[in-house]
Amino acid sequence: MKEEIVMGKIGKRQIIILILIVLLGSLCFIGIAQLYKSGVMEKIIKGVSRQEEIEKQDGISYRVYDNTQEKIKTLITITRKQGIDTIEYKDNENKDIILNCYHKEQANMDLELEVNKEYSFKVSSGEDVRVEKIILQQDYIEDYIRFIDLDSEALYYKNMEIQYNSPIADIKHYYKIGEKQTNWTEYTQDIYAIYTDILIDELENEDDTVTIYAKQVDVAGNTIIASKTYKMNMNIANETIEAESLIKAVESIESGNGIYQITVNDETYTANVYQFDKSQTWSHMAFGNKADVAKAGSYANNMVIVKVNGDLTINPGALITAYANTSGYGGPKGMFMYCTGTLTNKGTISMTARGAWAVGQNVYLWANKNEAGEITSYEYVPKAGAAATGTPSGYSVSYVGNNGTGRRTGGGGSGLAYMFTGGAGAAGTSYSGGSGGSGASEYYLPGKPGAPNGGAGGASDGPGEARGFGGAGNPGQTMGSNGTGGLLILCAQNYINNGTVSSQGARGGSQPYHIYRSKGGGSSGSGSINIFYKETLVAGSTNVSSVAGGAGNLGWGGAGGAGTVTYTKIP
Repeated sequence: MKEEIVMGKIGKRQIIILILIVLLGSLCFIGIAQLYKSGVMEKIIKGVSRQEEIEKQDGISYRVYDNTQEKIKTLITITRKQGIDTIEYKDNENKDIILNCYHKEQANMDLELEVNKEYSFKVSSGEDVRVEKIILQQDYIEDYIRFIDLDSEALYYKNMEIQYNSPIADIKHYYKIGEKQTNWTEYTQDIYAIYTDILIDELENEDDTVTIYAKQVDVAGNTIIASKTYKMNMNIANETIEAESLIKAVESIESGNGIYQITVNDETYTANVYQFDKSQTWSHMAFGNKADVAKAGSYANNMVIVKVNGDLTINPGALITAYANTSGYGGPKGMFMYCTGTLTNKGTISMTARGAWAVGQNVYLWANKNEAGEITSYEYVPKAGAAATGTPSGYSVSYVGNNGTGRRTGGGGSGLAYMFTGGAGAAGTSYSGGSGGSGASEYYLPGKPGAPNGGAGGASDGPGEARGFGGAGNPGQTMGSNGTGGLLILCAQNYINNGTVSSQGARGGSQPYHIYRSKGGGSSGSGSINIFYKETLVAGSTNVSSVAGGAGNLGWGGAGGAGTVTYTKIP
């Protein structure tokens, strides 16, 4: 009985303390277990033991800093805690060298080594003499540059990350796709190597593979280059589809990437299709290639269609756009992005200055039906955009391009008239805002109109300071910018735009006011944005606004006409 009383009085506090100890112990155990589960504890233990090992370790190590020549530039480091008196080795010219180290614990040698060849270094520390050996094997590159395949199951592209592991600061990183590619691109994000583009640009190897190259360059110009070769998928589609609308045609595409002939309501559209078989998250992407767009003497060929089977997220700060001709002849005949799930835009989707130099067509996007399933009307982009401007005359007169209505693109602005007429702004098409006209010259030379079908801006023939600046177009002329507003189509189950969707034109020829008696050129018209959704719409920010005309000392050219933005809910 006394025992029970004592336990009741004294044991209560002890039990509480014991419970607290057990609880704290359990929490610690759970925390450590969680660290083990996540791999963090293993890394901590390995990191500590590795650091202790390094601190205690005598031996030889190396760091490659340039492998662009036949022999590899390498920094050799030998460590001996008891101090190094001399190191005997052969230099780059195979001469015997004795390096006096004055009993330092560490010594460095800058040598050019051959891969897979053994090199020996005789290290003397008092009476202790050891021979350190090194063999530079090809896999040394993986210590600096590694290729990581992010989507090994992809059929029509390779998505990869490149890890650069240089211990030196101020390193620049680059990549290129294909041995024949001469230009290196700075590496800022994951790479998408898309096989259709590789084939068009003839960057493939003879055995139907493609080689991806990566390099890092330090401030002294030392360079390390690595490469990895991938098997290509040669099953590139070339198919014909007939459908009631463009959206229904894209819904039906299952065969993969390639060129499709799509016929809707007696109009045929040729499209370069990119298909992604699962959800995607993108930073910067530009779809299309040189075969899609116009070049000198020939119109653009293809629309670009991007289909994502799943959700699509566009990262903050990212730009998703279309390829444009490098000489200024414009982009493809529209870009159509189709997402079977949720399209979430946190960046920018743009066809600004990506209009096509091409003859317009009625682009039949969606067929409206009655209860009997009969087509009653179409949601479509008319082949003719906003009309051309008139030809301005008088002193410091220009005309603003006409604004688009009913899914139409905007017209081009005119050049400035002064004594002589300015060039008229051109009409838009379904694939392009209108091109801008040029300003007049005082040398008995009127301005020239923008070319039709999203072509070149008006050019100025005027010499010297009394010139009229050119219009924006494909390409821009006489200081006029390249580009017109393009056709952009977006379709998704759920459309959530927390970023910007844009398709503006480009600015006409412009110079500071001190260019004496100069006249501004006309800007090009903005484009047509068409957004279709099935369930959720968060419209967010769009921009098809007018672009100001080019500035001159005697006045501005006409602004380009505004484009259109249309939202349509479909079943």
